[in-house]
Amino acid sequence: MVPLLTIGGRIAKGFDFLGYSFEPKGLSIAPKTLANFLERKTQLYEQGADVRRIGKYVSYVTRLFSAQAVYLVFLTFHRALR
Repeated sequence: MVPLLTIGGRIAKGFDFLGYSFEPKGLSIAPKTLANFLERKTQLYEQGADVRRIGKYVSYVTRLFSAQAVYLVFLTFHRALR
């Protein structure tokens, strides 16, 4: 493996993957993902997007993360039951 692309360490500390933060206390949205979302929302506003366009973006991101979180929880429980 390429040393620059790997990070050694215990996963018990938690890690970020695909926009989520996997930690011993549970699954959450990674701080960087939330920061990117807020930055993009601000950019839309500054570029003069109307409220409807910003609302569509917020709705899209909300649905995207809700669906992914449900799937990840399903996979976790499915594998645990095996």
